[in-house]
Amino acid sequence: MQVDWELSKQFISDSQGIRVACFLPPSNPDVDSYRVVTGNQGGGLCEFGVPSGSLKPIDFQHNHAVTALLSSSSNGDKNPGFYVSGCKDNLVRIFDSSTHDLMATLKGHEKPVTSMAFVSAGGSTTCNCDYLVTGSWDGTAKVWDVHRRALLATLPGHENSTCVTGLVPTNDQPTTTIKIATGSAGLAQNNQIQGHTVRIWTVDIQTG
Repeated sequence: MQVDWELSKQFISDSQGIRVACFLPPSNPDVDSYRVVTGNQGGGLCEFGVPSGSLKPIDFQHNHAVTALLSSSSNGDKNPGFYVSGCKDNLVRIFDSSTHDLMATLKGHEKPVTSMAFVSAGGSTTCNCDYLVTGSWDGTAKVWDVHRRALLATLPGHENSTCVTGLVPTNDQPTTTIKIATGSAGLAQNNQIQGHTVRIWTVDIQTG
C-alpha cells in the first residue's frame, strides 16, 4: 500500500548540516506540543517549538560534530529532566532539558560516540533512564549509571562502529541485570564488508 505524505512544516536554523535530533516536552504547553532539539555538524544545538516554529539557539558549543542525541522522554519517563549528546570528540554529555545547562560529562570512549539508548532492569521501580548504553567507533559499548555519573561496564570486541539498544525485560520480577543488543558495522576485506555481527549481552548492574 502506497502512502502519500505531505510536509506540514520545516525549520531552518543555520548553514550547518543537521546530524541528529531528539524531542523534549514543551516549555509552554499552551503554545507547543513538544520541542525538537537538533545537533549539527559544527557542534551546535538548536531548539524548535512545534507547532509554533519558535527557534532558540542553545548556548553550549560542542568541540566537534554532534553524532547522537537521546532524550529521557523517549523512554516513557513521565517527568523527564535531561537529554544526552554523543560527540565526535569521544565524550557523552548530559544536559538539563529545561535550561540546557551542562549537567555532566562522561569520559571513557576513545573514538566518536555513534549511538545511545536507555535500558531498564526488570521490576525496577526507579526511573527507566537510570542506565545509559553508548556505542562508539572504538568498537565498544559502554554502560553508565546516569545518576551516579559512573561507568558500570565496557562491552568490547565489536568490528568497527557500534550501534546499541536496550532490550525490554522479559518479566516484572526484580533483577540486578539488564539486557542489551549491539550491532557492529563490520570490516572491509577484499572490497566486501565482513564480520558485521549482532550480539546480546546480560550485564549485572551491581558488579558490571
